[in-house]
Amino acid sequence: MAVQKKKKSKQKKRIRFTTWKEKLQKWKVRAFDFGFKMVKNTKSI
Repeated sequence: MAVQKKKKSKQKKRIRFTTWKEKLQKWKVRAFDFGFKMVKNTKSI
């Protein structure tokens, strides 16, 4: 039982880490898109 519990907690941590990585990736993409739009707007003006 104790061994199974340890495995479960490890999996949870791994899932959290992957979701955190995905969030970071999404934020980077969003920031890049925002910056690109700002550059486009300044060029059009």
